[in-house]
Amino acid sequence: MNLSHIKAVLFDLDGTLVDSKLDFHQLRQQLGFPTGEPILEFIDQIESETERVAANQMVFDFEMKAAKTASLMPGALELISTLHKDGYPTAILTRNIRQASQMMLTNLSLPIDLMLTREDCSPKPSPEGLYILANKLKLDVSELVYVGDYKFDLEAARNANMLACLFDRDGDSEFKHQADIVINNFEQLLDMLRTDA
Repeated sequence: MNLSHIKAVLFDLDGTLVDSKLDFHQLRQQLGFPTGEPILEFIDQIESETERVAANQMVFDFEMKAAKTASLMPGALELISTLHKDGYPTAILTRNIRQASQMMLTNLSLPIDLMLTREDCSPKPSPEGLYILANKLKLDVSELVYVGDYKFDLEAARNANMLACLFDRDGDSEFKHQADIVINNFEQLLDMLRTDA
């Protein structure tokens, strides 16, 4: 696909640019949540404030522990460096907490221009964060592409009328049908951005 009209590239963080090996199945078990339930949304429905606070603390500890050992996805640093060299602003929209997200960017020396976390806007699949980033970049959503590895990323992009790019590192994602573009490595994305015809 030709992405020569794209003027900035937005990313999910974990599972896309970095790998913190977050095991959400394990976290759901620790929390006592049903399999497949979105964790943040399920916590919001807990009526007891004490239980809700305890669940949020467990998620916070889980994310911070994972952030300390996170590693870059292959080619992620080269991708961001090349995008900046080619004049593309970059931004992150993540469901993670700011403290853990910033720790990963700092520890891994990943130079991102803008970042929104779940403290800044409604979590994906809400398009709110993507609209905020488009506004901050002074660009129309049609001039942006959002790259992520999970259904919430693709749904958020769709909800914002933005191109949805699935990063399918292993080539076996069940979410391919929801994406406008599927890439297995970041070089493919760069090739699309540089294609004029």
